[in-house]
Amino acid sequence: MMMMTKLQKESGFTLLEVLIALILVSIGLIALAAIYPSTVSNVRETARKTTAVDLIETYHEIVRNMKYKDITDTFQEFEPEPGYIMNIDVDDGDDTGTIEAGDPPVMLGLKRVTITVEWKMQNNDQTSLEVMTLISKKQVNQLDRMFGS
Repeated sequence: MMMMTKLQKESGFTLLEVLIALILVSIGLIALAAIYPSTVSNVRETARKTTAVDLIETYHEIVRNMKYKDITDTFQEFEPEPGYIMNIDVDDGDDTGTIEAGDPPVMLGLKRVTITVEWKMQNNDQTSLEVMTLISKKQVNQLDRMFGS
């Protein structure tokens, strides 16, 4: 008598299913690999911009906390951190109360402080960030009286 064996259905993946899954995973990994360099570059540029903003905020606070008479052009171009060049320009007007044609007028008793930070981007393009603020002699004097400086 001939023995008949019953074929049992086995569960699992076929070779074709495994190959299709590998191809799909490979396409996803290739897409991630293509995006990775630009993502790293963007993170580095954002870190540079954040450092520039931190430098401006720090020196802005230093200038704001100085006595009015001490706020002068003593800060010329300097390098507060490697790769960054900073310039603090103080305009206190002339006898007429204005600086130059085209500039916003500075009235007597006000100083216009412009803080500029420059740095190079990853592609070697020069980039800068600039903040301008006005400081009032009257306001500084009132604070000096209040806090006894």
